[in-house]
Amino acid sequence: MAAHAAANARRRTPFFWVMEILLGGLQRQMDLPKCPEFSNPSAISESLRKAKDAGVKIINLGASSNMHLPEGAERDKSMDEAMRFIDLAAALSCPFIRVFPNSFPKGEEKAAVIERIRNGLAKLADYARERKVTVLMETHGDLVYVADIVAVMQPLSHPNAGLVWDCVNMFSVTKEAPAMVFPKLKPYIRHTHIKDYRMENGKMRYCFLGRGESPILAAVELLRRDDYKGYYSFEWEKLWHQELEEPDLAIADYARVMRGGPDARN
Repeated sequence: MAAHAAANARRRTPFFWVMEILLGGLQRQMDLPKCPEFSNPSAISESLRKAKDAGVKIINLGASSNMHLPEGAERDKSMDEAMRFIDLAAALSCPFIRVFPNSFPKGEEKAAVIERIRNGLAKLADYARERKVTVLMETHGDLVYVADIVAVMQPLSHPNAGLVWDCVNMFSVTKEAPAMVFPKLKPYIRHTHIKDYRMENGKMRYCFLGRGESPILAAVELLRRDDYKGYYSFEWEKLWHQELEEPDLAIADYARVMRGGPDARN
């Protein structure tokens, strides 16, 4: 995302400059610990220096590890990826990594899969604790109904495990209102994903914030009223959705809406 915006905005802000330096060549490499910029202590120190010089703080690393996988080689690979992300986060003084729940496979009891998700998250949280990192499970995939999410998180009750609350991932499937969801999830929310969408020809299309069909602004208001101290992370996935407007336009609009400026929702 940032690499697309950097081409148009590098002369305007140090933020886009550092994102181009750090991520410009990595658009298809989602496994960050394998990237040259993060592959050894010297490279990590140089990347941190560039980020600091540009006033950028690294808050969350997005692993693609899936907690629903059954025991076996694929689960081992997924857990190993998450642990490498935890190690990198520790080296970067980054407080969080993200993992996915992610599916309820056909033919399996939901309760058994929920237990497997919880156990995977617990194992990673134990590994992360001594490294001063917290593992956040995104509300994503099949785990989007609030009752299922609580079934994972409530028995876990681990100081180094929490949630990335993606309201749109949930609402687009469940139609559960943020006012109902938030009180049940707020003990676990450490980070958020912010985006909006509207339906076009029966398909979801991401759009500028506040101009879609989701209750995302209501969710943001709930967080603000509850004195949420974390970050609001804007998602604009042009790399996967080439039809979207350029990121520099979307990010500027996002900032305007979130600051509540004149005609912010129009």
